[in-house]
Amino acid sequence: MENKTIPSALLIAFLIASPVASAGLVTTHDYDDPQDSGAIQTGTNTFGTFVQVAAPPDILHNGAITHSFPTVNSPMGNNFFYPDEEMVVSATETPGPGPDQVTIVIEWKMASGFDTDMIPPWARLLGKPVGSISFAVGTIAVTGGDGIDRDLPFTFDHPSAGSGFFLADFELLGAGGASILDTTWAVKDHGPNGIGGNVIISNQPGGLQTLGITGGRATVRITEIPEPASLALLSIGAVAVLRRRRA
Repeated sequence: MENKTIPSALLIAFLIASPVASAGLVTTHDYDDPQDSGAIQTGTNTFGTFVQVAAPPDILHNGAITHSFPTVNSPMGNNFFYPDEEMVVSATETPGPGPDQVTIVIEWKMASGFDTDMIPPWARLLGKPVGSISFAVGTIAVTGGDGIDRDLPFTFDHPSAGSGFFLADFELLGAGGASILDTTWAVKDHGPNGIGGNVIISNQPGGLQTLGITGGRATVRITEIPEPASLALLSIGAVAVLRRRRA
């Protein structure tokens, strides 16, 4: 089990993020803009991600591991509490639901599936209950700043949270992949055309180890903006269609 720390600036950001309470849980987001800080877009269709648990001052995460995009059940390293049990991440995209739209789904779970808890009932950090769990992509302090690269500029099809962030959809998952909590995942284009995001879920009385958390799922919808050359070709095609109709 690897015990790693993160910079104090990120811990401060956790405290000042806007909370959203639901069923004894509180959702916060890191708006300290780690996705912008030194982000490098390599154009290799890779991304960094991590899952982290905390009972301050003790913080555990799986470390910086790079994954290809798209990917299914890509190993993330061993779970914090199970030395021989890996966590995995899947990241896929599908067209739609509207014209020029793309839906990206990122899913974290244990390698054995949604019937194994990420935080087992007996889990403790320095003798304390687990206070929070976070899921992130492209956070510079941990994953090297590499988000999910896009070939085209895009806009997020989600409500704005200010400071360039948007609130995509997030589900905290339990047994069998059933939703424990429907909440939000703060996403941002950390440029050029790279998607990074994060959520921190905390404040369950008695600790998160009582919930049977088996993973998380972020759903991000974007609308791609065609390049000028593509728009020109579309215009030429439209003119040709009109001429044929008139003829």
